[in-house]
Amino acid sequence: MHTKPMRDSDGKFSEWKMCYSTKCNCGSEDVQCRLWESNCGGYTDSEYKCNKCKRIWWIDGSDS
Repeated sequence: MHTKPMRDSDGKFSEWKMCYSTKCNCGSEDVQCRLWESNCGGYTDSEYKCNKCKRIWWIDGSDS
């Protein structure tokens, strides 16, 4: 479990890709996602962004 919020720079991001099975709160399916893995390798989270309303949100990985 994260003991404190981690900075983006505490890990590395994968490239953005389309996430066709994900829908934004605005109803749009035009959503991209990428994985973030901590430098220590202990945490993996997903970042999502809606190309319609520009909302950005995170989903913590199962290791959180």
